[in-house]
Amino acid sequence: MKHYQTDKIRPENYIKNVQISRVLDDTYVLTYAKGRNKKKIPITKDTTAEIENQLQLQVQEGLKSIDMLHSEQTSAMRLVSKGLLINATGSFLATFAMLNEADLKVVLGMFGITLSSSIPILLGMMKTEPSKNIELLTYKKIQTELPLANEFFMTFPNAYQYLNGETEEKKRFRDKYLKSIIEEGRKPISFLELETKKGATKEEIDNLFIGAMLNNCPVPRGTKEVKQLIR
Repeated sequence: MKHYQTDKIRPENYIKNVQISRVLDDTYVLTYAKGRNKKKIPITKDTTAEIENQLQLQVQEGLKSIDMLHSEQTSAMRLVSKGLLINATGSFLATFAMLNEADLKVVLGMFGITLSSSIPILLGMMKTEPSKNIELLTYKKIQTELPLANEFFMTFPNAYQYLNGETEEKKRFRDKYLKSIIEEGRKPISFLELETKKGATKEEIDNLFIGAMLNNCPVPRGTKEVKQLIR
């Protein structure tokens, strides 16, 4: 997960990566935005819920900053536009001056304007970070789908059909594996397991969500976003 600058979460508390270490007695290993690692966090229902809640909070805070990111990109594009206008004007005047055998200082001055205009262009391009926006929008979609996907996976016998696998047998094997994660105190359909790359994939979450709607799976309580999306 990328680090989104937020006022609510300090970098030293912002989880960028989660791994499961079998070497360290089956524990979570967290990497924070400031670089420190926190090792030997036992895998239990409580610690799993705590880390999942933190990741969910990070997504929520990141989504709040998306407007700010869009604002920065808009400002950057305006900066680029102004720079290009100055660049074009400077090039035209410099060419015009050369064609009319103007004084060398005038020509150099015009080229100076053209050169200096490239600086705001570069700054403007550097300020745009579309990859962060794309990840945030992806996480927003996942966050909306998670409750219903979880409900469907845990309660409907045919949910395994929406998991990855080329054959019926492989889909059932995948279902058995994901449910074995629960026995360890982990939640297979979650942001946490997306980070560890051990649980359900983004594709599987999408498919389970679609399966839930196709099979009229009841929407869990307290999930207004899901109800709005279905409508």
